[in-house]
Amino acid sequence: MISTPHWPKTLGRKLQIDLKLDRMSEILSRLGNPHLKVPKVIHVAGTNGKGSTTSYIGNILRKAGYKVHTYISPHLINFNERIILDGKEISDQYLFEIMERCRIAAEQGEIVSDGNVGMTLFEATTAAAFIAFAEVPADFLVLEVGMGGRLDATNVIENTILSIITPVDIDHAEFLGNTITEIAHEKAGIMKKNIPCIISQQTEEGAKVLEYHASLLKAPIFRFGKEYGGEEIPSNNKSFNYYHIDHETHEKINITEYPVPSLIGPHQIENVSTAIAAIENLVKHGHCNVYYEDICEAITTTYWPARLEPIIKGKIFDMVPKNWEIFLDGAHNPHGAKGLARWAETRKDKKLYIVFGTTKGKDVAEYLKILKPYVEFVCGICVEHETNAQRGTVISEAAAKLGMPTKPFDFLPNAIKYITENESDPSIILICGSLYLAGDVMKINNNMIFAD
Repeated sequence: MISTPHWPKTLGRKLQIDLKLDRMSEILSRLGNPHLKVPKVIHVAGTNGKGSTTSYIGNILRKAGYKVHTYISPHLINFNERIILDGKEISDQYLFEIMERCRIAAEQGEIVSDGNVGMTLFEATTAAAFIAFAEVPADFLVLEVGMGGRLDATNVIENTILSIITPVDIDHAEFLGNTITEIAHEKAGIMKKNIPCIISQQTEEGAKVLEYHASLLKAPIFRFGKEYGGEEIPSNNKSFNYYHIDHETHEKINITEYPVPSLIGPHQIENVSTAIAAIENLVKHGHCNVYYEDICEAITTTYWPARLEPIIKGKIFDMVPKNWEIFLDGAHNPHGAKGLARWAETRKDKKLYIVFGTTKGKDVAEYLKILKPYVEFVCGICVEHETNAQRGTVISEAAAKLGMPTKPFDFLPNAIKYITENESDPSIILICGSLYLAGDVMKINNNMIFAD
């Protein structure tokens, strides 16, 4: 599999991100505008929950018999993970071919934006993905934005049939804004005139911004907590109720019981409910036919790596004593930490240890503060293959200031070894803080070790 494509001089150069679409428009024009030939688009933006929601939707449609392409980022191990053609990762040969076509188009003349020559990695990947999505027949394309929305490289498509905005919170503040209001304006940029938009759980300020943009565009909206919702059934912990909400009485109506999804954590009820709401909208507007059984089968078999994923085999699993549990999660911002805290609240049967690694610029203290009531010990770790990784010592210093027992480590297995050697009771280890760290964990667990 391809882990890092070979970029020519004019393609994939690291640029100061200016979040404009002129480079995308230029390269796509040279390529024959493949973005105008892709299948019907379900466009997904948001701070957290994009990947899970995208995965649920794609799986539901596939179970119903449709061919579905998916575009996600970042990848965890193989670059091919970003471009999914009818449920399968793009092949090395085809990926190389479409990247070559992008390279040749880019070298026809300099592509310039604000003095920057060349294209960013994400722009190049997105242009190549559009070629594949246009050439390989399918019924739908579930398209996840990379960052923001309004000026994201994916936001050049014109055949959106549904927009989805998952929870909006603070992340990538240096590019999108320092407040939820500012960031919500950027996320709302994927909304299209008269095209329905499904809106997941939002803060009050985020919801106001999204509703404002929807009103300007006359885009019908279906909001979690206002038009639809979902909640676990406490009596059995095996089912949850999806429902609509009556606008006048605010009562739950059209209640449907579904099995709990395969992805772990209370926050996944919100993600899967958003996916079901999306499917309902597609059915309502005649885009597809999906049955109850399709949804049940799909949501209980959906796999999305590094989302409270239990590690049940491999090198890291073998390091953990019997009756211990170890989980992997890519949550990398305070909103993601809140999701982990909701899960931790349900797992007070065992002590919780976390191995935490992240990139520089992230609010380490706020993340740890949210998890503090549930955590026994913090192992600060430097993410192995992330050039902008935060040092483990800095993470441990932040934890110590919060009064959390902590110790920094250079290598993940050393952190796990320390925990298991100093705790006699069966416990839970949660590795979290970065999708880059999640990728490292998966490589180590599969015996692809790259440290001493």
